[in-house]
Amino acid sequence: MLGEFPSVSRIDLQGLKGFLARVRRLILGIPSESKVAQGVDCGAGVGRVTERFLSYVCEKVDAVEPIAKFIKVLQDSAVAKTGAVGTVYTKGLEDWYPEKKYDLIWTQWCVGHLTESQFIDYTVRCRNVLTEIGLMVVKENLSTHNLGHDMYDDEDSSVTRTDAKFRQVSRLLG
Repeated sequence: MLGEFPSVSRIDLQGLKGFLARVRRLILGIPSESKVAQGVDCGAGVGRVTERFLSYVCEKVDAVEPIAKFIKVLQDSAVAKTGAVGTVYTKGLEDWYPEKKYDLIWTQWCVGHLTESQFIDYTVRCRNVLTEIGLMVVKENLSTHNLGHDMYDDEDSSVTRTDAKFRQVSRLLG
């Protein structure tokens, strides 16, 4: 949940919007300006990305988050009161089995809590529920270890993977 950060920065939000707009322009058949019908915020935390970004690019945003007190904040939020938040799943990504099709699956700063095999399984499950114009985005920090190793964080029990590791997983997935 972004540690103790109170919000997603304006600069980060601009970067997210610009990135998604470029990707949508590059892939034929994806409307670049209009909202997509169904998105999901995986690792939603208290819903900052849902509220400040995904609700502007999706008609409806589901949320997946394992921590009930974070889900409560999301469900009580202004964006939830607008009806933009759909189904909320209180479970970890390793235990989430999508039950519907999605135009956008957004996973940000949370796959470091998955083992490699859990990450691969999660990605395969997500790939299988994308619509014809569907996109899956995984935004993570990358390890900057001087010897090119993944970095483990004892404080939150997560791993920050290297770019090479993400590319290896991508190749495994095809």
